[in-house]
Amino acid sequence: MNQQIGIIGFRKDAVLAAKAMGLDVILWSNKPLPKNLPDNIVASHTEPFPEFNENLSQACIDFFNSYPNLACYLALTEASVPATALLEQHYKHQDNLKKLYICHDKYAMKIHAKEANIPVTRFTLCNEIKDIKTTLNEWQLPLYAKPRGSSGSRDIRKIHDMQMFSLVKSADFILEENINGTEFSIEFFIYNKEIIFFNITQYYVPLEINIIPGPSNLVNIASIKHLMGKLVNAFDLNNTIVHMECFKTDLQILLGEFAIRPPGGYLMKAMELAYGFNLWQALIQIKLGQSPNIGIMPSHHTASWVIHPNKKGTITKIDGIEAIRQLKSTHAIYFKQHVNDFIEKRKGTGEDIGHIIFVAKNYHSLIDDVESARQLLKIEIQ
Repeated sequence: MNQQIGIIGFRKDAVLAAKAMGLDVILWSNKPLPKNLPDNIVASHTEPFPEFNENLSQACIDFFNSYPNLACYLALTEASVPATALLEQHYKHQDNLKKLYICHDKYAMKIHAKEANIPVTRFTLCNEIKDIKTTLNEWQLPLYAKPRGSSGSRDIRKIHDMQMFSLVKSADFILEENINGTEFSIEFFIYNKEIIFFNITQYYVPLEINIIPGPSNLVNIASIKHLMGKLVNAFDLNNTIVHMECFKTDLQILLGEFAIRPPGGYLMKAMELAYGFNLWQALIQIKLGQSPNIGIMPSHHTASWVIHPNKKGTITKIDGIEAIRQLKSTHAIYFKQHVNDFIEKRKGTGEDIGHIIFVAKNYHSLIDDVESARQLLKIEIQ
């Protein structure tokens, strides 16, 4: 019988990575599962994930009671972080709820970071603002109202005036000031309290196109290492992957937010192609207490283009795919929706109608092909 691990939040590449390692998967998904699942999923449970202030349902406990010896639990989405923490508390007797809550809730995260002298973007709870008119006059506009427990730009509201603010005046939203600077992200592994791998991702077209790794002049490496070290110590992070979003201003690097789960936007695949190792397998090895097989230096530059027209309606045209396929850097093209399909307006970066992965030996060749593809792709919605 193969060793079994618990995966919380379905991501097919992670399940396939476990299969390649000879591991069986016990899966908890908060969404209906697709057909033709990998055959190493030996059992699955579908139920909405609880929050930190909730309990595991009896149905969930009954399901996992049948698999009491899981080697580890992996949270693969932001929504699954509380559920995974509750499972670890119930079955592994690991009481990490408070620590993981601070890493999940944007307001608690920023308060804790500020207390640890980590520079953060200006913020407050929406319901704590007494005079929004003064805030609108004093803060850099637009302001951004973000749900405290979500990620991937989901349900973020731009605030320009008092009327817009009235829609989010709640303790469930955190208000942040606009930053005049360059936004980017850092993905890194921690194993035995050491940062063993990190990557800097350029937000080439925010919410759409990411470049891995970003150009060498994007940010000072020493500053990044210092910030990662402070974050690890302040939040007592260990044996995990971290996805951290930052801003580079003229004065300093600011922490936007971070998550202790794998990034979305197909970045895991893009990093694999750039660095030459399977990051899903490395994450599983870390969770199993094994020293992971990693590559530190990239051999290629890659780009991930997450495609969504951000409109509600019926797709009437998708042109340019074959021409994009002929570009030297194009590695893979995949579309979930096609002509005559109806799509909703995009709610977050986790939603797309398709994606394209590019791979090139050098940064400038990659950018040339990415720009060509942007000119070639034509999508029309009615």
